[in-house]
Parts: sequence; C-alpha cells; structure tokens
Amino acid sequence: MRYLAVTLLLLLHSDPNFAENSFPRVEIVCEEWKDYTNKDGSGLYWDILKAIYQPKGIELNLQTVPWKRAKRLVSTRKKDVLVAEYYLPQSDYVFPQIHFAVEDPVVALFDPSLIQWKKIESLSPARLAWVRGYDFSDYLNFPIELIEVNNTQQGLKMLSAGRIEVLLDYEQGVKEAAKQEHMDISQFQLEQALPGKKLYLAFAKNDHTPRLIELYEQGMKSIYLSGELERLYKKWHQSQKYLWFKDSIKNQITPTEK
Repeated sequence: MRYLAVTLLLLLHSDPNFAENSFPRVEIVCEEWKDYTNKDGSGLYWDILKAIYQPKGIELNLQTVPWKRAKRLVSTRKKDVLVAEYYLPQSDYVFPQIHFAVEDPVVALFDPSLIQWKKIESLSPARLAWVRGYDFSDYLNFPIELIEVNNTQQGLKMLSAGRIEVLLDYEQGVKEAAKQEHMDISQFQLEQALPGKKLYLAFAKNDHTPRLIELYEQGMKSIYLSGELERLYKKWHQSQKYLWFKDSIKNQITPTEK
C-alpha cells in the first residue's frame, strides 16, 4: 500500500498540469491605469495575464492599489506579482528574461513662459514633480528640486497653482487626469522627455516564483506567436504600442519557437 501511494505521488508530479493546478490563487497588483489595469479586472495588461495563466488553470486575483504600496506588497511577499516595473536586478524582486510591455514615453508638462525647451536638460534646476514611486531620478543627470505627488491629478493642480514648474508623467495619464478633473491644460507645453522603457513583471521571492516565471515566459511566447497578443492590443486600441513591443522583443522570441 505504501508503495502504491509513493507511485501515485510520483505520477502526479510527472503530470505537466500538476504544478500549475497545485498553485494557490496568484495575487497580482498594480496601480490603476485606465484601459490597462482597470479596477473591475478589465484592461489590456489584465487581459494579457489572463491569456497567459488562465489556460493553465491558475486562478488570478487582480488588485489595484497606489504604485508605492503595490511595490511594497510584492517586495514583502504579501502579493506575488507586480505588473509593469522597470528591470531592477539589485532589488527585492525576481525578474523574468522576457519583458511584459513597453511603456509610453515620459512627457514633461510645463509653462512655456518659464522654461525654454530644447532638451530634457532644459528642466534644470526647476521645481519638478512626479508621482511617488515612479523614480525618474535614475534617468536625470542634472540637479532638480523634486516634489513627489500622490497622483497625476495632484501634480496637475500644483502645476496650475504655480507650486511646481514641471510635471513628469505619461502622456495618456496626464490627459486622463485632466479630463477627470475638468482641467484645461492647453496653456502648458508638452514635450517628450524620456523614451519608453521596457516593463517587466516583478515577482516576489517565494517558493513558487520559479514555476510562475516559467509559465509566464512559455505563455508570452505562445500568445505572441499565435497572434493573440496582437489581437488583445487591437481590442484596447493600442496598435501603435503593440508595434513598439514587437520591435523590442523580436530578438527574444522567434518564429522557430513555434
């Protein structure tokens, strides 16, 4: 009887579906970004994760919280995955080799009567703000007076009130925040400040992360090569962003992997 039990256990572990189905619910967090990570579980990024993991029978719990809190929840292993983080090898996360997406370029919004724009260095030494946790300072090699804000809406209000001179954010986020606050931002100048960077899933350092990463990379390759990934981008009216992603990943995923 003991021999039979051991044999059954070995058979279960040899089943390729056993590891997937033995996962508890996977806890995934991100800040809410309209049409990417909506609170109701819809959005491009949520759809990509569902397409990757749900066919394996893995249940996902998708949660939106402020960005800094999302990072802390994963770094302290209270959640499993942070969506759309920069690659930070010396951090409390584990990163896959294949990135998840490519971000929009970072834009600078400012009063043109105060700043003569030529390039990003034109912003020095301005009073500059960005959303707490975005950490654009790694990409600025000049002095600034930094003010972190809780969200883009707060940044726009401070810019309009003259409390800051520049807001660094993502163009879509700026326009959406202005719309929500019924703010006219046409008096400000908007310039691309930083190119869009690769974004990754950042995994907590726990026992099931290696298998989650393996399934993620297999799934991303599968939906990319099948055309499903492109269909999801088109569904959310992000065809241009898909082209950015396709160009960034072409050396990592090739048709020969079909």
